[in-house]
Amino acid sequence: MMSASQPQYATAGFVIDLAAVVNTNEPGHRMVVPGAKEAIASLQDQKIPFVLLTRETGLTEKQVARGLEKRLGLKIGSGSIVLPQTPFREQVNDYQDKVVVVIGGEGDKAQKAAMKYGFKHVMITKDIVDLYPHLYNTGEHCLHPTPPKPWISARGDDIKVSAIFVWRASDPANWDLDIGICVDLLLTKQGYIGTHTTKNLNYLQHWPEQQPQLFICKADTAPAPGAGQGYGYPVPLRDGKTWLSTLEDRWTDATGLPLDDVQYKYFGAACNDDVTVRHMDRVLRERSKKLDHRRDRTGNCQHDHRPFLRTVYMIGKDIDFGARSDAYEVDCEPRARRRSVRIDPLRKAQLREAAVHDFAPEVRPWHVAGSLKEAVEYALTEEYWECVEAGLKPLWARPEGAITLV
Repeated sequence: MMSASQPQYATAGFVIDLAAVVNTNEPGHRMVVPGAKEAIASLQDQKIPFVLLTRETGLTEKQVARGLEKRLGLKIGSGSIVLPQTPFREQVNDYQDKVVVVIGGEGDKAQKAAMKYGFKHVMITKDIVDLYPHLYNTGEHCLHPTPPKPWISARGDDIKVSAIFVWRASDPANWDLDIGICVDLLLTKQGYIGTHTTKNLNYLQHWPEQQPQLFICKADTAPAPGAGQGYGYPVPLRDGKTWLSTLEDRWTDATGLPLDDVQYKYFGAACNDDVTVRHMDRVLRERSKKLDHRRDRTGNCQHDHRPFLRTVYMIGKDIDFGARSDAYEVDCEPRARRRSVRIDPLRKAQLREAAVHDFAPEVRPWHVAGSLKEAVEYALTEEYWECVEAGLKPLWARPEGAITLV
């Protein structure tokens, strides 16, 4: 029986691994997975919020959205795309008027992307080398200086770095310089470049001197799936912590302390960590609000109570959504739940229900499907009837003819 305080209407949300939409196993030939276009179109037609998640860090949200629009023939806004570095947007309010250093990527691409996010004073390691050649003597940087920034004095005096953002791992050839500068910045006094903390390092974690905050996003050099097929053998994805492990070693060598003593956030390795999942929840919440306003304007759904996001379905193919990710509370709605679906097109339909138990307990999904289309249909069918049983009204049509696997 539905209580007076319980919302009358309910909706669902979807977090979808981009590999379930576009085949990423063939480098240079990203074909749309059969049925994926129909699945995305179905969610759009029924005004069900969704986000598309990818582990790639070399593109911007706009670039990914444009590529999908061309392949799918559907309108995909950049707000629907979540990249490993997308949660950096949440730090803009705290650091938009402060100096931040971005590390990684090719040239100044990460710097330009950070400025598009809203960070106003962005430096890269090359800027620091140009300003302090006596500290970092590298001929390459001296031969190709970066354009001067109006907010930096000619001598680079009094530059206080408030945060370090590791956008993506740079070329391993530059790791020595990038990681060296990162360690130096973490050892500065109150973030001023060229200074060194005067406190005993053994007590730095108890009495910090306002060192820069460190944010690391998927700092690895792992290739995309199938990147090694041209060589006759596959190149597996790494765990995403290659760069971070190197930083930890350098920090320990310099201080004798573990990097855990430094306040830092690392996320995006598998795209199912706490920071990324919570960011996706917030994106879903905002998209759900926009879709609800559209329903009101069109008159398709006039109701007194706003619907709540009852279930977030996380559909993964290359990303191992499962029991671990399902355990995270839904940030936008405490009463909501999370369910994971894994895509396994090689299994026969009648065996997919049993396939759930083939996964280790920590990554065991709620359901196994053969494609994105099948996963969406199954989830909406189950969700529809569970809403009805709970006395709720789903904000999508009764899924006539949708498959139901048992």
